[in-house]
Amino acid sequence: MSEKQQIDRKQSLIGQWDDQKEWKNEIYSMWQEVFQDPEAFAQYYYSTMYEKNRVYTIWGNEQEKSLLETKQEVTGQQQGIEQKLCGMIHLNPYEMKVQDETMEIDYIVGVAVDETMRRRGIMRSMLKTTMEEMRKKKMPFTFLMPAKEAYYTPFDFRFVYERAIWNIQIDSLLPITVEGEVVEVLPCTEEQEMALIEFCHEFWQQFMIAPVRTKEYWKQMKEELLAEQGEILLIKKQGMLCGYMTYVLEEQQMVIREIVTKESIEAIIQTFATKKQVSQLKVYTDWFHDIEQLKKRIGNDCKQEMKRVPMIMFRILDIEAMLTKVRSTKECSMTFSLIDEFLPDNTGVYRWTVGTTNAILEKVSQEEVDTVLTIAELTEYLFAYKKNEIFHNQKENLFFEHIIPLSKIYISEIV
Repeated sequence: MSEKQQIDRKQSLIGQWDDQKEWKNEIYSMWQEVFQDPEAFAQYYYSTMYEKNRVYTIWGNEQEKSLLETKQEVTGQQQGIEQKLCGMIHLNPYEMKVQDETMEIDYIVGVAVDETMRRRGIMRSMLKTTMEEMRKKKMPFTFLMPAKEAYYTPFDFRFVYERAIWNIQIDSLLPITVEGEVVEVLPCTEEQEMALIEFCHEFWQQFMIAPVRTKEYWKQMKEELLAEQGEILLIKKQGMLCGYMTYVLEEQQMVIREIVTKESIEAIIQTFATKKQVSQLKVYTDWFHDIEQLKKRIGNDCKQEMKRVPMIMFRILDIEAMLTKVRSTKECSMTFSLIDEFLPDNTGVYRWTVGTTNAILEKVSQEEVDTVLTIAELTEYLFAYKKNEIFHNQKENLFFEHIIPLSKIYISEIV
């Protein structure tokens, strides 16, 4: 079938990469049918992200779909009819900081299957093909923001990152009385972009995993925010740059997507609300913010709510690429058997030696092991999103006590 990969001969479903960008109209139509994004955002995505991402597609014939809907049998005479898009998955490349390295990591978005073709293994096939492709490139992991957690746990994705979302009545914030807390929020001009990039480079040192804020990144982000009636604002204190924030308009509500600064965020929220003349805000905050200070500034009798929301799921792709990024408080080693049913090339017996500055993973022949782990269990241990206190044995427990979890993650991208 030339470059096409047939995934199910009986059902005439074929998979193909859209590397020539020849099916933009079909892919755009499916995106809007499934996700129903505002037209401005969809236009931004397909003029910017689509042009540089990779899309894997599944095709089937239209007559077969209609026959299935009426429970009629599909026969050989009905083959050869024009193919119709049945499923798609987008891989958006991001330049990511992973510990002290910078590497390209794919963000999985736009996973969709035609409503009439669901429960036929199309999503599973698309994930397997794309994950194997990413693994060939030695990507340690991939990530996504799930519509539902249950869609992805069978494929060993696990949550690793959450954000707190606040709905705040501005008049409930107690007045700012300390002069040193007064800040300005100003539009980011082209002349100030380099200063913003330099600020991010320094601030990002605390993160273990995060998209790098390059000039290209900010160009893309400006276009995205503009499509959502938002922008980037610089945060200044006494005339000096001390951070940035981004906001958008969602269903007529002002939403602060990011506040990246070491300053008190309640002062920034109040300043922004005054500037924009809004009485209520939805605000995303992260683990590096002083949440307790914000709580103190909010009156006890005000109408406000805060909830922690799991946002990003990771899936380990290449076990060696992943485990060699890990560090420990002291040198330690463990021999373990790994089980990865979805990406079986990861399955095997390994000797893992981890130190304060490097790590080595060796695949070894069958020998006595200290423990047996599934790829999902290993993910939960490495990123420590769920504090897993249940280890299989004492040896495993002692080993992971010394492992420094990759928990300082910052991923604010929402697609």
